Amino acid sequence: MKRVRKTIAFAALAIALVVPLRAVASTRAQDATTQIVTVTIYGHTEPLIPGKILFNPRKVKSGKVIFKITNKDDDEFHIFAINAAQSRRMGPDGGRAILRVAFKKPGLYNANCPDDTLSGIGGQLRVT
Repeated sequence: MKRVRKTIAFAALAIALVVPLRAVASTRAQDATTQIVTVTIYGHTEPLIPGKILFNPRKVKSGKVIFKITNKDDDEFHIFAINAAQSRRMGPDGGRAILRVAFKKPGLYNANCPDDTLSGIGGQLRVT
């Protein structure tokens, strides 16, 4: 009888340890699918010359993306926008923000700075 109790106790302990480990493993697997993209915003070199937004990498898979954004414009604050999501307002000359966006469909997504009043600042990200 003691042997049966020990076996049951050991089995219960093993199950109690394995279930949380599987939960942690599945959380890590989800985090591994989140892609990180570095975004750099360059302002206007001249008032009528459009600025640009550069992505690194320029292509991602559909799913969750974290954008790490840097505003390299020397003298203007900017907001980054893509796929109906916007970052916080970033200061000039190195202001930073982080934006999390989910892309459900493949395609070419336009990004811009909706607060720009000159000739526009934009770029494109390809989602496969």
